[in-house]
Amino acid sequence: GFEKNQWPVALEPDVAFGRACKRGQQRNAGWLVRKVLQSEEKTTYRIVSETVDKDNEDVDYAREDRIMLYRKTNDITVEHGIPPAMEIKRIYKETLGTVDNWRFIDFLLRQTKEMNSTQLREMGGIYFVPINHEPKLLSIEAALRALSADSTLYMLPIYKDTQSSNNLQAAFNEDFHKELTGVAQELEDLVNSDSTRTSTLQNRLTAYKALRERARAYEDLLTFKAQDIHVTIDQLETKVKTALTK
Repeated sequence: GFEKNQWPVALEPDVAFGRACKRGQQRNAGWLVRKVLQSEEKTTYRIVSETVDKDNEDVDYAREDRIMLYRKTNDITVEHGIPPAMEIKRIYKETLGTVDNWRFIDFLLRQTKEMNSTQLREMGGIYFVPINHEPKLLSIEAALRALSADSTLYMLPIYKDTQSSNNLQAAFNEDFHKELTGVAQELEDLVNSDSTRTSTLQNRLTAYKALRERARAYEDLLTFKAQDIHVTIDQLETKVKTALTK
């Protein structure tokens, strides 16, 4: 149900290797995994044991193994084969080419924008999605179920009543104003930069038009007028047009 360019991106060899090394260190107390080389040929991590020397109030380090990813073949080579290195190799093989939770979260956040969603909690995780996007939301749920058995997307219907409408209107206003604050700061930086291209500013006009359409969609849905939001967007557009004439 999604265009190919919208699909979650599977882990590339370099990313899968880096994450495997990080997870390998997290799972093995007393071991450090450090990148020591990244070249066109390979990426190398050194695996080091860390031992606390209580008598001398110090820490002893010993180089124990080396694990390498060769770019041409995407194969992993382990120098000595100690358990932490072999676990990293196993994690790499299991995760290479898969979509992990971080990649799926990135996909999900992009889709919330596509569906004109409103964030209902400051730290994210809960969004209001207009009912006309229900088919896409069901497709996202099916994709998540197929890709990650450990993650769940919960969908709860919101019934049309005065209290729900007021709560959604308040959430929409708060979420949208936060977004506009960030957009305004970005524009300020662009206008004040000598290296900003004309095309970059013109692209912002297209982005502001999309913001306005999103606001109108919620006005229709919740039957209210977001006049202050439209005024802010007007100001942003005017600032861009002024900058383009300089």
